[in-house]
Amino acid sequence: MEHPSRPPIDPRIRVVLGDITQEHVDAIVNSANRSLLCGGDLDKLIQQRGGPQVEAECRAYGGCPVGLAVVTSGGNLPARLVIHAVGPQWRGGWYGEDEALVSAYRESVRLAVAHGVKSIAFPPISMRTYRYPIPRGAYLAVKTIRDFLASNQSLEVVRLVTVTPEEYEAFSKAITGELPVPEPIPPRPLRREPPVSESPPTTRYRYHAGWDEKDTPTRG
Repeated sequence: MEHPSRPPIDPRIRVVLGDITQEHVDAIVNSANRSLLCGGDLDKLIQQRGGPQVEAECRAYGGCPVGLAVVTSGGNLPARLVIHAVGPQWRGGWYGEDEALVSAYRESVRLAVAHGVKSIAFPPISMRTYRYPIPRGAYLAVKTIRDFLASNQSLEVVRLVTVTPEEYEAFSKAITGELPVPEPIPPRPLRREPPVSESPPTTRYRYHAGWDEKDTPTRG
C-alpha cells in the first residue's frame, strides 16, 4: 500500500471514543439505511433517545437513496439536528461503494453548512452494520471531510466519534496521514457458467393440475 505525503493536520478535526448521542454539538450524523427507519444499532439508539419527533420526521421523508442524506431535528438529543446519511453496504467494492461512501460524507457536511451548523459529530458510516472495511472507510471519510474544510470555513468543529479501539486507531492514523491509500479494487471475477449438456434432457414434462410422482421433472 502507498502512503500519501502527510497533509497538514486540521485542528478542527478530532477523533474521540464515546457515545455520539451524548455529543454537545450543533448536529450529529446518523449512519442510516435507505428506509430511514430503525436499522442498525446506532440508528435505533438515535431514534430511541431522540424520541418520537425524530422518528416521525424520518417517516415523512419516505426514504433516502444511498450516498445522500436528510436532516431532522434532534428531538431530545443534546444536538440541535440529526443528519441521516445513507452509506453503502460493502459488497467487495465492485458496486461503487467507495463513491457512495464519499458522497454520504460530502452530503452530510454540505447539509450541515446549509443549516448553519458550526460543530458536527460523525460516526464511522457503513463501517459497522454494513461491514465497510474500517481502514478504507476511515481514509475516505477523513479525506472527504478535509477536502471540504479546505474550501469552507463554516464548520469550526468536526468530531469523529468511535466506539472501538480499531475504529479509533484507524481514524487517528487517517488524520495524521499514517494510513495507507486504499488499494484499488481488482476486477470482479467472471462468473463461471455450468457446462452445457451436449444432449437434450430425455425427461418429458407434463404441466397439469394433477402432478404425480412419475410426472415430476428430474432435477440435476
